Amino acid sequence: MTAVAGCFFSDPRSGPGVISTVVDMVGILRVMDGLGAVARNLDRVARSVALLAVGCQFPVSDVQCCGWEMRDDAEPGVSGKKAADACAEVRSDVVKQTVTMRDIAKHAGVAVSTVSRALASPDRISPETRELILESARELGYAAPAPKVHPRANRGYVALLVPDITNPFYFDIIRGSQERLRNSGYTQILIDTEESGDAERASLEQLTQAGTGAILAASRLGDAELRDFAAKIPLVTLNRTVQGVPTITMDTASVVGQAVEHLASLGHTRICYVSGSERSATNRRRWESCQDAAERLGLEVTRIGPFNPKPDSGAAAADVLWHSGATAGIAFNDMLAIGMLQRFIERGIKVPDDISVVGCDDIFGASFCSPPLTTISGPTRRVGRELTTLLLALVDGHDFDHGTVVDLPVYLKLRESTGPAPQRDGEPGAVAMQLATRGNELH
Repeated sequence: MTAVAGCFFSDPRSGPGVISTVVDMVGILRVMDGLGAVARNLDRVARSVALLAVGCQFPVSDVQCCGWEMRDDAEPGVSGKKAADACAEVRSDVVKQTVTMRDIAKHAGVAVSTVSRALASPDRISPETRELILESARELGYAAPAPKVHPRANRGYVALLVPDITNPFYFDIIRGSQERLRNSGYTQILIDTEESGDAERASLEQLTQAGTGAILAASRLGDAELRDFAAKIPLVTLNRTVQGVPTITMDTASVVGQAVEHLASLGHTRICYVSGSERSATNRRRWESCQDAAERLGLEVTRIGPFNPKPDSGAAAADVLWHSGATAGIAFNDMLAIGMLQRFIERGIKVPDDISVVGCDDIFGASFCSPPLTTISGPTRRVGRELTTLLLALVDGHDFDHGTVVDLPVYLKLRESTGPAPQRDGEPGAVAMQLATRGNELH
């Protein structure tokens, strides 16, 4: 015998035993074996809606109570009173559903976000606060809402922090991460830290209060700070090997050494590294690799900068590179290198006939700038997916106490911006040498 709850009323005017009006929908209950046992909340709303959607009409008897319609084929022993009692229990349950997390927060004297974490991720707050919130929920009669129809919907928010959102290098990392998060039911939050450690720190502080996890594409924080944040929130990094913090690495530094070897094979003996931000650990490793390769090959290598790694800084970098006396320059990234190429065109300096230029990252545009740029390339879209996979493993409780390092392949992609070393007369003047060693970060 089946009863439909939800204040269904029969209207004699529309025909005997025909359900014609729905005032309030509560759910579907099943009364088993004439004993009045109630299996509550069986696909409460979904099945009720389905019954209406297919136009079902139930023959009813004279037994109607609290919105119950009893089938006229009811089993013996199931009284209207038992149905009424069950209906009253359901209606009480509906009253409990009106208690919200805001009500609990007010009762417990905490923030709504704290209540949300206590109910969704109880391990992320103190046991005392969790017990206080749960006790308030019990006293108020709170009943958690039914799960969403889609089991992976709205599982949380994951932040991807990048130092420069305008840098095309990060485009595919963002896309790869977003694909992986979407497939897992998470929402991506994109944060531009603008090459600022302070902005990155402030963002992470906020995320420790509300976020599910964070991916740092190029952190400007020190190792100790990264470990501290990793103890508060699931955290992974790109190209930062820190004890206890999982990371994905693309060993671009070693390929910078290959770029030096490539230039040496073309006859270049004086090479200049065009530095990016001094706060960048990747920048430091690339310069060290450049030095090591030059020393091994017996070449002269100098460093200029630091420069803001954007095309607008390329003009200043190109001028300093030209007057340094070097016949080839290896730029920290492609955006800086492309800005240098534009400056050389303005000055009538031919690349690679007069000077060779190497970039790094193989961004969109590197293959069709003038001339197409020799650069270091890696699987950036895969990087985004792998970073996210690593983070979600942390969120799901996998332990990486000693850190996990996943290396992805990178390689030197040869194009037309490098060529045989030219014969250049004269030595750079004293002012040019001073610029070459000092640089100007304002550029």
